[in-house]
Amino acid sequence: MFRYISPCEAAWRIFGFDLHHSSTSVQRLSIHLPGEQNIIYDDDEDVEDVLNKEENQTSQFLAFLKTNKKIAEDPEARKFTYIEFPSHFVWKKKQMEWTLRQRSVSVGRVYHVTPSAGQRFYLRILLNKVKGPTCYEDIKTVGGILYPTFKDACYALSLLEDDQEYIDTIIEASQWGSGRYMRRLFAQLLTSESLSTPYHVWLNTWNQLSDDVLSMQRKILQRPGTL
Repeated sequence: MFRYISPCEAAWRIFGFDLHHSSTSVQRLSIHLPGEQNIIYDDDEDVEDVLNKEENQTSQFLAFLKTNKKIAEDPEARKFTYIEFPSHFVWKKKQMEWTLRQRSVSVGRVYHVTPSAGQRFYLRILLNKVKGPTCYEDIKTVGGILYPTFKDACYALSLLEDDQEYIDTIIEASQWGSGRYMRRLFAQLLTSESLSTPYHVWLNTWNQLSDDVLSMQRKILQRPGTL
């Protein structure tokens, strides 16, 4: 079997330059909502035995929170976000725990999460900002206030847009478009997952989206001019 070698590659090989180079290792980081960590089990195992397994009681992310609890007395140790954590701690998969890094360097990368994943998506956003959380409640706490959802916490930190551009677009289009067209436009925005807070957009545009409802009801009831 023959392979073509370009002049550039031939010269590189002749001078004995390195062909491959590896520098910093990358640690993939998993995240999950409370009680939704992955578990491992055999088909013939009893459900209670599976749930009681020690390795199924924790995860990479839960171990991160647990490690922050252990070092809670040291403010300097709790100054890292989840992504920064692998640069200072090593993940021991067999022991399911993080230990202090003694040598080499590593960077963290959280698994990608799409907006359609709901609260897990907003959890991922927060983990890029929150340092040293010891529990899920810490992640949802902003300025001493515990917010009910991760999404609300994102808004409190101004990490999400307010959808004003979409509100302005719908209001502007209502000056020349029909109510049916406006509702179709709103539906397209919903299905494309472009809106951060669909309910907020609806509260600010419902009048434009339903401006032909009265006329439609008149036609249905066959009572033109009255309702």
